[in-house]
Order: sequence, then C-alpha cells, then structure tokens
Amino acid sequence: MRENGSPVQRRSGARNMLWICLFGFLLLLVIAGFFILSRIQEERDQQAEELQQMQEELQAVKTEKVLLEQLVMQKETEMNQLVAGVVSEHGVQDYRAYLTFDDGPCENTLKVMDILDEYEIKATFFVNGVESELAKEVYCRIVEDGHVLANHTYSHVYKSLYESWDNFYDEIKKLESCVQSQTGYEVEPIVRFPGGSNCGKEAIMKEIKAHLDELGYRYFDWNVSGEDAIYSHVPARDIYRNVVKYVDGKNIAVILLHTTNKTDETVQVLPDIIDYLKQEGYSFHTLDEEDAPTYVVFDQNYK
Repeated sequence: MRENGSPVQRRSGARNMLWICLFGFLLLLVIAGFFILSRIQEERDQQAEELQQMQEELQAVKTEKVLLEQLVMQKETEMNQLVAGVVSEHGVQDYRAYLTFDDGPCENTLKVMDILDEYEIKATFFVNGVESELAKEVYCRIVEDGHVLANHTYSHVYKSLYESWDNFYDEIKKLESCVQSQTGYEVEPIVRFPGGSNCGKEAIMKEIKAHLDELGYRYFDWNVSGEDAIYSHVPARDIYRNVVKYVDGKNIAVILLHTTNKTDETVQVLPDIIDYLKQEGYSFHTLDEEDAPTYVVFDQNYK
C-alpha cells in the first residue's frame, strides 16, 4: 500500500503541527500569566487598602492619646492650683491635712489605727498585697474603722511595675483581687504610684495616667513627707521635723508616712504630728472626698 504524501510533505506537516502545539502552549502561558498578574494586583490593592485603614486607625489612637494626656495635664494644673490655697465658702482659708500611710499591711498599721481612733481621725491607707491572717485583719479593720483602703499595687516592685501599662494594670487588679478574696471588701479606685507618679519613664507614666483616668481611677502623690522610709528606723524627731518643715505654708497637706516593720518610730511620733497639725488649725480629711487634691504631684523641694 502506498503512503499518503511524499516524505517532504510528511515532515512539513509534522513541523506545522509542532508549531501549532507550541503556539497553543505559549498562548496558555500568556493567559495564565495574565490571570496570575491580575490576582497579584488585586491582592496588592487589598493590602494597600488595609494598610491605609490601619494607618487611619493608628492616627486616631494617637490623637486620642494626645487628648487624654492633655486632659491629665489640665487636671494636674487645676489641682496644683487648688493646693496652693483653698478658700472656704466664707472667704476664710481652709487648712486641710490628709494623713496617708503607705506599704501596709503589718502590725504597725494596726498600731497607727489605734492612735487614729483615739483622736477620732480618719486616714487613707495605700496597701500592698499580702495573703495572711494578719493582712486580712488589717484590710478589714481599715474598712470597718471608716478609713480609706486604697491601692499601692500588689508587689511594689518598680522594675516590673513601670515596664508598661499592662504590667501596672495587672498589679492594680491583682491587689484588688487579693483584698476581695480575703475580706469580701473592695479596694477604692484610688491609687498611689510606688515612688511617686514621676518614678517611671515619662512616656510610660503618661500612658498609665491617661488609662487610669479613662477607667475612673484617681491617683495621689503627696506634698509633705515625714521621710520615714528613706532608711530603716528613721529617728522620731527627724520624722516630726520633716513634717513640720514641709507643711509650712501649705493650706492643703497631703502627708506621706509609712507603716512597715521598719517604721516603729512613725507610730511613736504620730501623736505629736497630729497635735501639731491641730494646733496649726488643720482639719483632717481622707482622699476619697470629692474635693480631694487628686493630681497633686509631690513637692520636689523635699527630695
């Protein structure tokens, strides 16, 4: 049987078929590349849109942060102006003393409350977290005697406290839980920063203050200190002299003292401090009062 076409014709047909297949393959590559490039462009457009949205949200957060910081600064200014001089409804200067005690609970906290009971004076106690029968007794008595149970963070450890807002807030909530689980009582939303509100890095402290204000917490420093915890067992006479010195010229005195196992002398001299303040015309108040000097910053002169 004779084959169709000459060898030359068969080779030419094979070449044509090869070119057709190659062209078809290239066409498929072009079409696939087009769809792939289209998909990549769509993903890029979507990513660009998401990035733009994130940038807008970040800018909104930054704006809110600035507004909160401005609000805190405004309140600090207002309260510091209030501290400079308070006038009563009758135009007479009103001398107010806020006795505050940091770092309990301990035996000396109980002894301080015994003295306060004798004078019928209420005070504010900024406590740390301790889980024991003594701690439970102290926490309960602060509340049941009519004093203010306030937050001085659970651990009082500067290094971890001031690393971030999250760390600080965890300590605040841990102290609240510690007290509530042992006593059933709640800690007032009143805070004192260990070391004072200027203790940590400026940016982190601004963030902490802004968040506290946003969550309804009030924070208090002091403008008078007995300097009774600068080392162990500061002499009673020095504590007394410090209070007298720093209270001079102040209508509002937010007085910092401590109740620890190393401040026996604070207990010893407390009656003398109270007698002096009463003699100078001060009335005694607690920091949960509505007109308490919330944002008073500690006096740099005593450091």
